[in-house]
Amino acid sequence: MAMHVLKVCLGPALVVGLLAFMGCSPDSESARDTRPHRSSVHDEGPSDCRVLMVIMEDRSGSTEENRKMSVADYRRIAEGFLDRFSGVIAVRVIGNPAPEDRNFFRFEVPAPQPFEEVPEGATLTEKGKIRQRNEAIAAENRRRREEARARLGEWLRKVEQRIVHYRPAGRDVTDIRDALVHLNGLIAEPTFRNYDEVVVVLLSDGVHDADRRPLEGLFKPRRPVILNLIGWEKPEVFGETGGLEVQQFESKDGFLAWWEEFDC
Repeated sequence: MAMHVLKVCLGPALVVGLLAFMGCSPDSESARDTRPHRSSVHDEGPSDCRVLMVIMEDRSGSTEENRKMSVADYRRIAEGFLDRFSGVIAVRVIGNPAPEDRNFFRFEVPAPQPFEEVPEGATLTEKGKIRQRNEAIAAENRRRREEARARLGEWLRKVEQRIVHYRPAGRDVTDIRDALVHLNGLIAEPTFRNYDEVVVVLLSDGVHDADRRPLEGLFKPRRPVILNLIGWEKPEVFGETGGLEVQQFESKDGFLAWWEEFDC
């Protein structure tokens, strides 16, 4: 009985020794793993989807409260963006803002560095080295993400001052034409040409009372855009522009629910 147990215990050791003697170590060419392999660090952090998100708010006195974003709403949007995407959130008021407030307030989330793929047939040693490099990339991506998170508070303070507590520079009118001209210019910037998605949010009834000129045909992006209209009365002003996907919401709550489910 003792001899039998000793034989069983020594069996695996003898097999390993024999393989080593024959040059068939687990890390040798003949023992390569030919199955596709992805390091677990690939699953860490947000996707590499790049998004331009534009929010334009009509803060005039005629706008209903359920169609106005609060600071908490902006935080909710930005934190969801940080967790899932890279790219830019750009915010601007629709109304009669001061000259310095006619441009967009931007919050940028840097794109993650790509991970190194493990080639088929890589040895255990090669896999270990690639994993170490990917762990360093993951650490750098986390650092960049935390830097962006640290800048979020400063951006929210600007949004609160310039958007949430907006005061018109003169008459309280809604200049939608001026807002759409700036929107066209933003989307056309070279920075955003290769972005995966452009999501535009317009919170307004769509009544342009600055000069009564028509809005038809004014917004014509040269790339696909998801246009979200919250409270807009006449969406037909956007026509049948190719690549423009129009979604209508009765209030901001409907949009926020959609945004939390949105993915590239």
